[in-house]
Amino acid sequence: MLSKFLAPEKVLVPLRAMTSSRWDLTTQLPQPRLGPLKLFVGLVNQLLGRCKETVGSIARAAVDLSKVAPELTGTSQTLAASAKDQEGSAASIAQASRELEELVREVSDGTQEARDRSQEVARLTQDLHAGSRDIGSVMKLIAGVATQTRLLSLNAAVEAARAGEHGAGFAVVASEVQRLADETMEATGRVAEILEGISQCVAGLVEAVGDGRNQSGLGGIMESIASQGLRQREMVRQVAEGIDGVAAGATQQAASAADLSRLAGSLRQGCDDLLLAVGVFRLDAHRRAAQVVRQCLRSPEVRGMQRPRLEGFLRDLVRRHGFFELAYVTDARGRQVTANIGRAGVPGVGGHALGRDWSARPWFRGAMQGGDIYASDIYRSVATDNFCFTISGRIMSGQGRPLGVLAADVQFGDLMNRGNGDGTPLLPEKS
Repeated sequence: MLSKFLAPEKVLVPLRAMTSSRWDLTTQLPQPRLGPLKLFVGLVNQLLGRCKETVGSIARAAVDLSKVAPELTGTSQTLAASAKDQEGSAASIAQASRELEELVREVSDGTQEARDRSQEVARLTQDLHAGSRDIGSVMKLIAGVATQTRLLSLNAAVEAARAGEHGAGFAVVASEVQRLADETMEATGRVAEILEGISQCVAGLVEAVGDGRNQSGLGGIMESIASQGLRQREMVRQVAEGIDGVAAGATQQAASAADLSRLAGSLRQGCDDLLLAVGVFRLDAHRRAAQVVRQCLRSPEVRGMQRPRLEGFLRDLVRRHGFFELAYVTDARGRQVTANIGRAGVPGVGGHALGRDWSARPWFRGAMQGGDIYASDIYRSVATDNFCFTISGRIMSGQGRPLGVLAADVQFGDLMNRGNGDGTPLLPEKS
């Protein structure tokens, strides 16, 4: 009885095929309608279904995370570049602020010295003012003496005249003294005028300079300037310290950006490892892509193996199903007979691979030897950096002769997230 239910064609062959290499989680064991194995087969099918759902969820999550990693890397690189520029700018400003601080210090010291000198100037000015007043007093005394001398000379001249011949010599002396007294009075007058002008200038200077303590004088002005210089010096010092803090913050930001970049690299590597681990399983995404390729193999355009018609068919295929990156056809020897057909902007599109020998590639050998659709494990595309798998099928003539292989690189993430791509039927049936 058990041998009937354990017949290879019913249970063991599908299980062996699934576990040998392909790990096709879309496999469903044929469930007996009666017998003790009905429940067992049902449980195995449920287990396969749950495994398929779980692995599919893991794969979708890994694909989504893998898209975040490049964005994090780009953001971290932008932040790092910005932080580096900011660090350089802050360092330049900090250097300039330190030079400004030194200049302000020199100005402040010079102002302090000027303030000290202004007090000395004020004292000298006061002394000059007092000296000018003393000179004025002396000049008045000289003028008085000259006046008295002139009066005495006049009296002497009168007495000499009375003395007659005996006073002639004395009259000459009295006349000369009178002349000197007149010249002295004239010179004293001129000096008095000059001294008056000097006194007025000194008085104005005294008023402007003050005594060194008067706030309206030069000393007060210099004191105010010195005080403002000290405050400015302190403010510049605080600004310099703040800019040094900005430079230190920019350095820390650059280090954080580098850490973020390393984190993004670790995230990318983790997604790669995760997807490559689950990529050995065959999921509904593989089944849908295989169904499209299987229908393509029945198309007259494909069986005709004429390059223009083949490439036109592949363009329509890629247009209808956005999850195909590239599609191409080889002959039975593995030589590529069409250009790489793909969406606009996908690297690798064009005729540069025409005539290339792919006979040693697993996707070619798997399709030619297996007799059914071959699906590779998941890999990261060198051309687009997307996670892909290659799906291929053998093209057969109407007489059962192998003509070549139709292969396509499938974007795994697009197929997982969008199903059939654009919601259209897989392919119209063609005879």
